[in-house]
Amino acid sequence: MKYLPLLLLCLSCSTSQKQNQDSYIFWDILEGYNPSWDKEQILTKLGKPQEIIKQSGEELWLYRSPKTHFQSWAIGVTTKNKISGLAYFPTSSGKSINISDVEERWKTQDCVHKKESKLIADSYQTTRTLNCDNGHKIIEYNKYNEVSGISVK
Repeated sequence: MKYLPLLLLCLSCSTSQKQNQDSYIFWDILEGYNPSWDKEQILTKLGKPQEIIKQSGEELWLYRSPKTHFQSWAIGVTTKNKISGLAYFPTSSGKSINISDVEERWKTQDCVHKKESKLIADSYQTTRTLNCDNGHKIIEYNKYNEVSGISVK
């Protein structure tokens, strides 16, 4: 009984370490992406995709969250096996990222907020984006400042 607190402490440390590893992989891919990457770099980091869609001579690799089975990554692969861009959807894996977290992390990348409203059917739809690195990184977020997707090209 006297070892129970020690056991709980060990379990809590290993859980947070796993979460930090997942967070590291996510940021590692988004921040380390380079247009010269080939498909081997993605296969090394994410493994084989769950689905491959061929369109216009290119492939779109889709990865799903093991917890929710919703799409978490989309990777564009050219005919020359180069990565043409990637997109990450944090809410699909149960993670929540606030736009202020991204702003703080990428504050040196010249980011600009954009808000656009369009009339669709009988209502207006507003999209909010944060464009960074001259439009190479686009972060979509909602009115609650929760990030719904990050695309890098």
